[in-house]
Amino acid sequence: MKPNILFALVLTCLYELGHCQGSTKDFYSLKSRLIESYDHKDTISRKEVKFNKYRGKVVLIVNVASECPLSHMHYQELVKTYNTFNNLSTNCCDATGWLPKETPILTEPEDSYFTTFGFPCDQFGDHLESAVEEMIDIYTRYRYGVLFPMFEKVKCVGKDAHPVWKFITKEAKMEPDWNFYKYLIDHTGKVVHAYTSLTPVETILDTITKYVNVAKQFAMESKLKEKKTEAHGEL
Repeated sequence: MKPNILFALVLTCLYELGHCQGSTKDFYSLKSRLIESYDHKDTISRKEVKFNKYRGKVVLIVNVASECPLSHMHYQELVKTYNTFNNLSTNCCDATGWLPKETPILTEPEDSYFTTFGFPCDQFGDHLESAVEEMIDIYTRYRYGVLFPMFEKVKCVGKDAHPVWKFITKEAKMEPDWNFYKYLIDHTGKVVHAYTSLTPVETILDTITKYVNVAKQFAMESKLKEKKTEAHGEL
C-alpha cells in the first residue's frame, strides 16, 4: 500500500474513533459568517457558511489584522500560497503593490483541496484591526488581492471567543497571543498543526503540500470505491 494512502486511512480512522467515543462537535459542525463587499460600494453580504462544505479539504485558519507590523509579509504569503494551490494567478498586484482595478472577489475553485480562512481580530496590540468588517474585506482584497474566504471579525481568546476559535485552540492546545497564528486542519477535520505568528507561511509549505496530497489521494480512492460499488450494484 502506498504511504500516502496508508497515512490517509490512519488519519481517517483516528478521526472516526474520536467521533464515536462521544465527541458532540467536530470541525464540520462549525459555522461562521462570510464577509463579502463589492467594488467599494455600500453593498456587503454576511452569509452564514457551514464548514461541512469544506469536508475533504485542507484548511489553514489565521487570525488576521490589517495594521500589524506582520500584516504585509503574512498577507503576501497567504495570498501566494492560496493562489498556488488553487492554480490562480499569483501576479495580482501592480508595481506599487496595489490593485489598480476593481476589488477582486472571493474565488473558490470546486476542484480545490486547499483553502484559507481569514478571521479579523482586534484583541492583540493597540487596535491593529479596528476597522469595520466591510472595510477590512475591501482593504485586504484591494491591497493584497485576497481571494480566499474572509470571515466575520471575532474574538479568538477568552470567554467570548468565537466557537470556531474555541474549537481549534482547544484541539491544538495553543491559543494565539498575537496576530497571524496559523492552524492547519486536515481533510478529516482534525487540527494537525499550529504555528505562531513568528512562523512564516512559506516555511510550512511542505507540510501543507503533504496534507493536500493525502486529501487528493483519499478523494481518488473514495471515488474508485464508489464506482466499484455502483458497478457491483448493476450486476
